[in-house]
Amino acid sequence: FIDVFGVDPRIYGALFAVNAFAIAVGAFTSGRLSTRGVAANRLILAGLIISFCATGALFGGAIFGWLNAFSIMPLLVLNTFSMGLVTPNAVHGTMEPMPRIAGVASSAFGGIRMLGGAISSEFVAWWYHGTPVAMGETMALFAACSLFVGLFLIQPRRSRGGRRESPMEPIASAVNAP
Repeated sequence: FIDVFGVDPRIYGALFAVNAFAIAVGAFTSGRLSTRGVAANRLILAGLIISFCATGALFGGAIFGWLNAFSIMPLLVLNTFSMGLVTPNAVHGTMEPMPRIAGVASSAFGGIRMLGGAISSEFVAWWYHGTPVAMGETMALFAACSLFVGLFLIQPRRSRGGRRESPMEPIASAVNAP
């Protein structure tokens, strides 16, 4: 932002704070919807779709040169809002089926997240050429991969008895067995 868009560092701090606030609003919204019976998988999928659309628009805007410091902000806010929808539900889904090893599950979740951040930083560095395209394409790529995982791997499936079960249920049963 400071180099590419020429944003004053003090304004950049405020823009960063707006994105942080969007994560909190997303998490608050997730909590409210959860207490009203909206399933975690639906919230995760909604967040992934919002992220995919926002980052796709960000990437398109970067390619066509339509972005400036203020046109990019609504897209970044939508993306960070989606993180607030997804993260609490993903963390809960990671730890719930394995209560005996919740600390390990939480650590694994955090480690995978940090690894994803490191890999995405490398992609931005490789593709950077002085425009926001590298950031846009990296964000869109990761959002597309996340949506793919959400659509095809974490959706509940039917068990033999006809009820829906989590993909982690067989693992949880093995881990939690006496």
